[in-house]
Amino acid sequence: MLGFTIPCSAQLGVIAGMIAPLGVKYILIYAFTILIVFALTGTVLNKTLPGESSELFIDLPPMRLPKLSNVLKRRGQRL
Repeated sequence: MLGFTIPCSAQLGVIAGMIAPLGVKYILIYAFTILIVFALTGTVLNKTLPGESSELFIDLPPMRLPKLSNVLKRRGQRL
């Protein structure tokens, strides 16, 4: 669904370069247009594709602060 609304970074740079000189009004119109297309695409896909949405599971390792001794050892190995 993001493919319909969000351009790639190269396209985004060209679009920003073309819209920037026109002013804030046109930037807001562009952003509003993207939002509308995103909402309409989501609504149409929600109506046409049956089923339930699944839970999003992401396995992330626990975030811990590094031990100072490990940091110093690694730093010493790099020098």
